[in-house]
Amino acid sequence: MDVGEPKPRLCHIRANLFHEDSQKNIIAVGDQVEIDTAASENAGWILRMLPRHTKLSRIQSSDSLEQVLVSNADTVLIVASMRKPPFRSRLVDRFIVAGICGGLETVLILSKADLSIPEEISSVKNLYVSLGYTVLVTSVPESRGLDSLSELLKNNTSVLCGHSGVGKSSLINALFPQWKIRTGDVSGKSGKGRHITRLSEMFPIPSGGFIVDTPGIREMQPVVSPEELDSKFIGKNFVFDARMGERVTEDVIGHCHQCGKPADRHLDCGNDACHILFIQCDECHDKCNGCCSAECQEFAALPIEEQRVLRKDPKKVVSKARYTSRIKPKLTELDQS
Repeated sequence: MDVGEPKPRLCHIRANLFHEDSQKNIIAVGDQVEIDTAASENAGWILRMLPRHTKLSRIQSSDSLEQVLVSNADTVLIVASMRKPPFRSRLVDRFIVAGICGGLETVLILSKADLSIPEEISSVKNLYVSLGYTVLVTSVPESRGLDSLSELLKNNTSVLCGHSGVGKSSLINALFPQWKIRTGDVSGKSGKGRHITRLSEMFPIPSGGFIVDTPGIREMQPVVSPEELDSKFIGKNFVFDARMGERVTEDVIGHCHQCGKPADRHLDCGNDACHILFIQCDECHDKCNGCCSAECQEFAALPIEEQRVLRKDPKKVVSKARYTSRIKPKLTELDQS
């Protein structure tokens, strides 16, 4: 715990801190707390947490509870390499959604530029710049973009995030070699990064501010509602899966998802099992009853009992052929039982 002393102080957590809400009050990196240092010369007790101003969080797949990764940061620096490991647009989009909904400024860092080609980098950079995001291209061997990154970090609390192997720790080492943070190579067999950073750790920056290095994250489900996606996410002219906070289409669109006419109306699919947030013109909205496809329209027209059976199916939508071959037999089995 940073208490303004030359070295961090070990602080213990009072048991009653978790009585009211065992999940809400779990301490995260960046939390500001009130402590009692009178009981011990070298340690302390955390008495209470102060309100969080911002947070970067996700839904844990194991229990569907919110996990706060970092709190009270100013900026989330989303690090993504073009190659080794390859660029993962959906994970980047989820980080952007999580950052914006948590109140953080978002910056995309395209790392390992020396391993890619200019055309590959520019296509991704231009896409996100067109949506209003700051994009920084970096290369540690070429010292590319490091001065700009250093300026971004000054007098801010920034959190570096991304999946394993994209070069988060390497960027920190390039700027602050005295910290000697462990780094590792991408697996030659799988092409995926290896987990080297095991825990989130906050470092004070000599010029002012803090930087948080986080472990590689392979799964990121933001804590977000469809309403937040529609009102907060700058890239809302994508077609989105509102459950996961990820885009479905690869290109920026400003036209009806169905007929292609110019449109800017964002809707949640009328099929409750679909959850697609999409763009639709008035004509197609009336024609399809607010659904994103003929399959979803057909699904929404089914009796509720049949819809319940279908929702157990991972693809969440149905066609006549699938209904005949898969759903109807299940209904027959239920009726017989």
